[in-house]
Formats: sequence, structure tokens, C-alpha cells
Amino acid sequence: MMKTSALKATPFSEDPMRFSKKLRVGVSTDVEYVFLQSLLCKLRIEMPKVPLCVQRVDPSAMPSLLASGEISFGIGLDSRSHRLANTQLLRTSKSVVLRADTGPGPLSLKEICYRSHASVNYSINVDLQINDMMRELGHNRKVSLEIPHFENLPSVLERTDYLAIVPDYVGEQLVKRGGLRSELMPIQEGNFGLFMSWRAGADDSPSTRWLRSRCSMILGYR
Repeated sequence: MMKTSALKATPFSEDPMRFSKKLRVGVSTDVEYVFLQSLLCKLRIEMPKVPLCVQRVDPSAMPSLLASGEISFGIGLDSRSHRLANTQLLRTSKSVVLRADTGPGPLSLKEICYRSHASVNYSINVDLQINDMMRELGHNRKVSLEIPHFENLPSVLERTDYLAIVPDYVGEQLVKRGGLRSELMPIQEGNFGLFMSWRAGADDSPSTRWLRSRCSMILGYR
């Protein structure tokens, strides 16, 4: 069963300076953009001598990478129905539509699907579910441009009628930069959430428990 009980953000009893084994962490593109800097800052302060390897991984690939040992920890957005053992929910998420135009809103689903979209790949499962829900309502999204990083979206959308569908916490960060506004998707979405996952048998590992507690502090709801 999925483990959903959050770890309390209290001082950890183990000394993180004792951890010597390299931590291999896989993060999705959205986590990298919004949360990675804060997480790395925390790790550098509390674990300055612990080797750390961070790689970008789609959440759909995390279970196999955890099983093979290529990563020891994963953080990404996925459907809650896809997550089972050795997983903890950090926060639920809704999708928002980003736009740079000045037209009146909010946009209808028909208008959203009529316009061209720019896309950043952050979760194959979430992307497919959003497209499936649109098709069930008789609409199809038209992705005309795929880009690798969220930080490029403002310049891509600027002075166009392009749209982008992103997780709410990504939209919040991009809107703060100026030039964009966000709207909730006008459909009943699937049950999406931001999860952290770890290798089987590592529940009681001091380094895994410590990392889980810090992820709960930084990535969970405040």
C-alpha cells in the first residue's frame, strides 16, 4: 500500500555527517525548476561531505531505476493510482494554463485546444492523462513546440497566443517572474500528486530517512 503519512519536520536524530555512501537522486523537470535549489542548499549545509548525484528522470522511469539501483531516491509528479510501495505523497497538484496574451479570460476548453501549445516534458503519465481527458470531452490539444526547460516558457509565450499546461507550483513560480498569468484547467482532472520514492528495503536506512524528512520540509505543503 502507498505510504502517505508525512514525516514531521523535526531535528533528525542521526548525524548526517556520518553518511558516506553516495546519494543518487532522480528528479523530474518540474521538481528541478521549483525545488532543487532549496533542497541542494539544505543538503550542502547539513551534509557537506556526502557525495550527491542528481539526474533528471521522468517519473514513469523511476520505479525501474530504483529497482536497478541507478538511483536511490526519486521525486516527481505522477498519478496517485500509479504509486504503490516505498512511496510518500508530498503534495497534491492541479494543472494550470499559462498565457501571455491580454485577451479576456478565462479560456474555455475549446479555446485552449484551438490554440497552439508549448510543452515542457515533466511527466509522461500526467501528460497522457490530461490528453485522454480532453479527448473524452471531444477535444485534442495541439502541441506545436517542445522545449527542455521551464525557464524558457516566458520568452516562448511572449507576444504570442501560445499556451502551456504546467503543474500549479510551476505556474506560480513563472507568474512571479512577470509577463504571464495562469488559469486552472476547466476540466475535472485526475488525481495527481508530487511523490518521493525510495529503494525497497531502505525504509529504515538513516540516510533515506533523513532525506525523506528534508524533502517533506521543503517540498511538502507549508
